Amino acid sequence: MPLSDVEWDFLETQGWIREIRCGRLLLDAAAEKAQQMRRAFGSTPPVQRDKNGLPPDQRMEALAAVIAREIVAATTPFRQKHLGGRFLAEDQLQEWFERHRADEPSWIAEFYVSSPGDPRPADAPHSLRPLSIEAPYPGPTIPVCAGTVLDQLRLLSEHVAQEYRISPAEACRSILTGLPPRMEALRIVPCFSRLPAASRFQIEVDPAVTPADLARAYRDARRRYMKGRVRRLSSKHLQLAAFMATRAPGEKGADSMAAWNRKFKRWRYKHVSNFLRDAAAARRRLLAPGGLDIHEMRDQ
Repeated sequence: MPLSDVEWDFLETQGWIREIRCGRLLLDAAAEKAQQMRRAFGSTPPVQRDKNGLPPDQRMEALAAVIAREIVAATTPFRQKHLGGRFLAEDQLQEWFERHRADEPSWIAEFYVSSPGDPRPADAPHSLRPLSIEAPYPGPTIPVCAGTVLDQLRLLSEHVAQEYRISPAEACRSILTGLPPRMEALRIVPCFSRLPAASRFQIEVDPAVTPADLARAYRDARRRYMKGRVRRLSSKHLQLAAFMATRAPGEKGADSMAAWNRKFKRWRYKHVSNFLRDAAAARRRLLAPGGLDIHEMRDQ
């Protein structure tokens, strides 16, 4: 039967996977280890817990409660000034924001500071964006006018968010309601690029998350976005992909092959078709590891 994630992590943490790869442990022996674990724990794998015996979701709930207490204490002056010292109920948030939202937001403009000889015009803004705050409920951002109540709340929320590594919307929600922020122990976000191989997984992880839990989450993310396993390219194919990137656009295949044969005599080609086929395959596998497709990633 296929190994469960828990069983695989158990074999990995015991060093048996490494022993198999090094040839010091046979697959049959590893299978026997898994059988022994199944007999010991029964058919249901044990639930993983952290070192303190607390499941990760319960740990985050406790941490959020402690952080909420600190947020409430640090933001009391804002509520005393604008809410009469009280908290809002969650179903009151939208109405309160609608009452304070600006009809016309302020705008933030960034300008270049030109040095002598700089060709860029000093009076042209580099960027221009409306001032806004993330809503602490589902919905678009809310326009803000500088110096207003919402602007003060925006600055306060951004400071709290940075202090406790939570989103500005969750910081805003805790400030206004006193409720614990919704926190994640582990978050993996795909960051797309035009070239699939230049895409990245951005990982935010609580220090208490175990290496096994982190590995399992990363493995799940790869399975979700990749069509197959990542096949390691040989030195020859890596060199071939890099070599072809240095050739002039429109160069004939025969000329490219001749230059390759002069530089890499041990990997000489006799047929242009084989050379171009391998070069195209090397480039494709280098730029799209595991069949990674950014268009499919965006759809998911």
